[in-house]
Amino acid sequence: MTEKSSYSPKKYSLGLDIGTSSIGWAVLDLDKERIHDLGVRIFEQPEDPQNGDSLAKPRRDARSARRRLKRRRQRLNHLKQFFIDQNILTKDQVEEVLDYKSDFNKLDVYELRARALTEELSPEELLKVLYQIAKRRGFKSNRKVVEESDKEGGRVTSALKANEKFLADNNYTTVGDALSRDEKFAPHKRNKRDDYTNSFARNDFLRELEAIIKTQRNYALKNVPEQAISELIYGIDDGQVTNVSAIMYQRPFMTKELIEKMVGDCTFEKDEKRAPKASYSFEVFRLASDLSHLVFIPRDASKRQAKRENLEVRLSSEQIGKVIDVAKNQKSLTYKKVRSTAGISEDYVPKDVRGKKKEGDEFGEDNTFGGLKAYSDIRLALKDLPEDWAKIDNESAINQIAYILTTQKADEGIQAELDSLPLSDKAKEAIVKIKPTNFKAFGHLSIKALQKITPHILEGMTYDKACEAAGYDFKKQSASLEQITNPVVKRAITQTLKVVRAIERKYGKPYFIKVETARDLAKNFKDRKAIENENKENQARNQSIIQTLNENGVVTPTGQQIIKVKLYREQNGVCLYSGKSIDFETMLRDDNAYQVDHIVPFSRSNNDGITNKVLVLTE
Repeated sequence: MTEKSSYSPKKYSLGLDIGTSSIGWAVLDLDKERIHDLGVRIFEQPEDPQNGDSLAKPRRDARSARRRLKRRRQRLNHLKQFFIDQNILTKDQVEEVLDYKSDFNKLDVYELRARALTEELSPEELLKVLYQIAKRRGFKSNRKVVEESDKEGGRVTSALKANEKFLADNNYTTVGDALSRDEKFAPHKRNKRDDYTNSFARNDFLRELEAIIKTQRNYALKNVPEQAISELIYGIDDGQVTNVSAIMYQRPFMTKELIEKMVGDCTFEKDEKRAPKASYSFEVFRLASDLSHLVFIPRDASKRQAKRENLEVRLSSEQIGKVIDVAKNQKSLTYKKVRSTAGISEDYVPKDVRGKKKEGDEFGEDNTFGGLKAYSDIRLALKDLPEDWAKIDNESAINQIAYILTTQKADEGIQAELDSLPLSDKAKEAIVKIKPTNFKAFGHLSIKALQKITPHILEGMTYDKACEAAGYDFKKQSASLEQITNPVVKRAITQTLKVVRAIERKYGKPYFIKVETARDLAKNFKDRKAIENENKENQARNQSIIQTLNENGVVTPTGQQIIKVKLYREQNGVCLYSGKSIDFETMLRDDNAYQVDHIVPFSRSNNDGITNKVLVLTE
């Protein structure tokens, strides 16, 4: 804090400029109308600057590795104890078989795995086979948690599909059979670093294990009870977990009970839990709400002009209903599709659009507006099963399926809960295979509240009016502070609070606070990197232009001169209006010879960016 005098303003405002790694602040004396104190707090971003990973990731990865190795040891120890408890081998025999110095270590286990499908194995050989499968049992994701955006996960998924096809095309009954006999796996049978070509799915190993057990039940496992074998392989009996150390048991990524504990209460119906965002009720509510706020304006009018002259067009209740009906049969809707469905003239364009506009699409008409994504996922999953779809194509059933897919992260759990619906086995399998992308979160309203509010939104009311029409006190609803999950934003807020509290301790409470945030604060690492690279490119381009201007006698270039040179280069020295060449020296010497013009008038576009400017002859 820079002020050295003992004077302290009685009435002051606080200005904050919050960025991703710094907070600028200024104390403005409101009585004297001058800056009394200012400063900046600098801090490190809570992420790896190279890839955006959390700084806690190395610790998390190490902890995960420790747990994974611990569980593997538990599986292997359980397998050894199984052979001892069932009197197949003694403890000393088990230790001898698994001793890397013993002769048993010279056995080709892959060959044994192939033989085990049709021939008798000795107890020692069977232990070696089961031990290898228990140690490396193939890949199984937790409810398809590997997203396609995850490059490594995508490579694993591709390898799994390729090897599944390879086994089928070459008539290999099991993984062990292929690894033992096919030349493809002769160089190495296991994956190497960053190489997943030899990856197989957990189910492939499970089928092999079941086939081996079935054959060896006639030999070494002849006197072992069926329940003991089931516990060894699956660790689940009648839906209940009996042994977490079973060869093929895997803990769910997230349990339904844990997810349900984290679901908050409805904003209005305090005794009701919030509905999944994937539920039909919530998707229709959100789409209808967005449609009620959607505004179209004449293509040749500015936003201000359209508002001033009452030229804005909003959707009626009938138009909203039509758009929602169309959305039921499409994955998503563009602004153009909404306009055509609503019967609005092509002379009108959306006033505001979400997302970045595509090149050549001045008004963002081809941008995605929204849709019923989860509903579409379920519909497309059952597109070849019309009878099943007819049974569940209603609000209640879709809500139930959405709840199951949002709260259950294990395929087995989804399958079990779908049994309560009148669906065929094929339909249940199809629903289980739906990607979890659109089944992840909960909204802020319950099904009960949604069913009261949505009918009013479908009539064309905005959300606040619909809440009041449904009997809810919208104005008095308590502020809902959602948990902040972005670590960059979280740290910025924490550091901001430290700054504010320190200033309050010195000067007391501010009269008011003005906050400005960096545009990249809430963006992810990829987007922030893109902005950073764009800024660096612009800086380098400007430096090059300044150097060119200096070389041509312009010692202190103005912003307008820099823009002129930038446009001169982009236009290859040609006036886009007249087609005549632009004389570079004249442009620098005579400010009036050439001017920067807006392509779309600023009064209409409100766009003063470089993309809406052109360098032209003044004449």
